[in-house]
Amino acid sequence: MNLNKIECVIFDWAGTVLDYGCMAPVGAFTKVFANRGINITIAEARAPMGLHKKKHIEEILKIERIKKMWEDKFGKPSTDTDIQSLFQDFIPLQKDILIKHSKLIPGTLEIMHLLKENRVSIGCCTGYDREQVDLLLGPMKEQGFFPEIVMTSTDVEIGRPYPYMCYRIAEHFQLKTLANSVKVDDSPFGILEGHNAGMWTVGVTLSSNEVGMNQLEVDQLSQEDRKQLIRKAEEKFSAASPHFLIETIADLPSVLQQIDEQL
Repeated sequence: MNLNKIECVIFDWAGTVLDYGCMAPVGAFTKVFANRGINITIAEARAPMGLHKKKHIEEILKIERIKKMWEDKFGKPSTDTDIQSLFQDFIPLQKDILIKHSKLIPGTLEIMHLLKENRVSIGCCTGYDREQVDLLLGPMKEQGFFPEIVMTSTDVEIGRPYPYMCYRIAEHFQLKTLANSVKVDDSPFGILEGHNAGMWTVGVTLSSNEVGMNQLEVDQLSQEDRKQLIRKAEEKFSAASPHFLIETIADLPSVLQQIDEQL
């Protein structure tokens, strides 16, 4: 495969290149709320995925059921102080879980080698903060994945769906435009980030937060159940309007070829 026009590919992390099913953040979010006597569902924990984790907590607290539970328990609506306190509790819980879910998703190394062979720059951006990313860099490199730059939600003033992490990556590679670059992400917020940066966008469905199952669970599905889950994930992506949808990163090469030809 020859890629002649694509200059850069920017990957999300959890659910896209590692942590099949985006499992790590969910356990930490449910636990941090449970510690306050607020039991949130996995679906509620997953709903704002892709945002900075502090913003993620803020969005969970806006869910009507959880908003009412909080007010019933504490006698008043949640405040910025509550959000900050929950976030501080979340950080150590997330660290404990991150390494357990640091396995690369099949196809990641192959696509990295393909891009390097074609001299395409490789960047990553994530809703994790810098400290969490630094924890994961070691295990990822041990598995052979070496992104040239990783931007985190704490490296910019405003995270997704704003495009500033992508802009910082473009600056690093001295790109004049991101119109010849591709954003690959498993969350609608990440796809909107790519659109706002003026990039081609590719949504990842099966390994994503939107399906929320690890690889073993997915492998045990019947073909019909698998198709239904993919359809549901595609529906969730519809509002963000990705240019392309794939099941996992292993399906990316053919899409990159199509984008390159269109460019």
